[in-house]
Amino acid sequence: MIADDRKTTVSFFDKAVLPWFICGIGMLFYCFNYFLRVSPSVMQNDLMQNLHITAYQFGNLAAFYYYAYTPMQISVGMIYDRFGARFVLFFACLVAITGLATFIMADTLTIASLGRFLIGLGTAFAYVGVLKLALLWLPPNRFAAVAGLTSAFGMSSAIFSNFYLTKFVHLLGYKSALYTALFVGMGLSVAILLFMRNKPQAPGTPKQPTKSLKLIFAELGAIIFLSVVLFIFIKILTPVFILFILFVLFFGQFIDTSKMSTFLRLESLHPVQTPNFNHILKKMFYGLTVTLINQQMILVGVIGCLFYLPASVFLDLWGIPYLKTVYQLSAIQAAFVVNMTFVGWIISGPSIGALSDKIKRRRLPLLICAIMSALLLTTAFYVPGIPLAGLCALFFFVGIFCGAHPLCFALGKENNPHSISGTAVAVTNTLIMVGGAIFQPIVGKLLDWHTSGALQANGTPLYSASDYSYALCVVPLGLLLAVVLSFFLRETYCESYELNLRRREQEAGQLELQPELQS
Repeated sequence: MIADDRKTTVSFFDKAVLPWFICGIGMLFYCFNYFLRVSPSVMQNDLMQNLHITAYQFGNLAAFYYYAYTPMQISVGMIYDRFGARFVLFFACLVAITGLATFIMADTLTIASLGRFLIGLGTAFAYVGVLKLALLWLPPNRFAAVAGLTSAFGMSSAIFSNFYLTKFVHLLGYKSALYTALFVGMGLSVAILLFMRNKPQAPGTPKQPTKSLKLIFAELGAIIFLSVVLFIFIKILTPVFILFILFVLFFGQFIDTSKMSTFLRLESLHPVQTPNFNHILKKMFYGLTVTLINQQMILVGVIGCLFYLPASVFLDLWGIPYLKTVYQLSAIQAAFVVNMTFVGWIISGPSIGALSDKIKRRRLPLLICAIMSALLLTTAFYVPGIPLAGLCALFFFVGIFCGAHPLCFALGKENNPHSISGTAVAVTNTLIMVGGAIFQPIVGKLLDWHTSGALQANGTPLYSASDYSYALCVVPLGLLLAVVLSFFLRETYCESYELNLRRREQEAGQLELQPELQS
């Protein structure tokens, strides 16, 4: 009887407690990522004074996080598949805290930028890592809950970051305030190493053949090559990257990718058992090409990028400096207003997603929310004399309506064949996050262009309310562009690419919709 009870207890722990505990550790790493992502917004004056930099250089410094984070979004899933969650998360956390230590000790812009780059490189594994753990450890019907909880916890960490750093940066300076985060990161890396586990193979599951060292290095080499190419296009060849996006938006429908799609479909059905480096690179290239040449896919990514600008540009970096300068708020008050946006975002993300699923529409919620977000931010930026309570209400509803941006992930998946759905989601995330890499420095450049050249007592440039209003116009203008582009989105009705393709063919009179596809 005692043995049976013990067996039952162990079984309950393994099935109900351990999976959520494992995923919880991954969520803590994502919270650590969000804390570090938004931290520069609180430290603007200290960083500009300590590093002797302008607004453009400050924006570029913050964007170095995205220069590493964004290109890695396509690669991290492949790395998890090849090497498992435990050691990948452990080394990712080590890279992040190495970057944080470098950033803390930096006395020059170059070293500080290196630190931000390493932070972005390490934390690039955070969100995808939680989703990977959820796929391995939890039932499929818990995946959406984990994704929603992770986003909510991350934004809650941003709220904590704003309050904590606002207070302690003022009292101790930004370096001393960040040492606490460094020690937390060290403790988290130890916890990952001690408690994180890779999912054991289920009884009766055929054992996967052990990959040769040559094959592992071939896969890793292909992943590194892909990440470097993406980094070059996003950081160094940004105009070329933007021209490519415009080319696909206007001419993507005329490019034939049927041969590549056929190759990928056959590869998913009958994968090569011992692929070489060229085959791996070919598969990656074909998957990315089919996704990136998809006109609807690029449209979804651009809309998602513009929809996320209130977060990647305003909340992550320029929000607190703007509110302090334009509305003469204290650092604590400015952080409180920014945090109201996060609160609204936390509430609306799951709610708008559930509503979209219920009404079987993606485009309509995106369109309405983009219009409302643009109107609210235009009001906040250009209507003078709004009281503190009004600002809190405005930015809370900005968060409510911007919470529709995760619908872009669903649209990305539903606009691509099932065989490359993972690549489609990764590309969508890359295009969304590239907004921070491009627009954070642009806002800084616009500030420098518009300023009168006056200096503060500490020698840093003095930016006026009109400077900030001028520079941040890119956010509401981006949302207005998202509204226009939304009219060109093809509605997916929350159904798969294959089913929508059949429906369009049937509407064109090419074939009859099979009864089983209507269910």
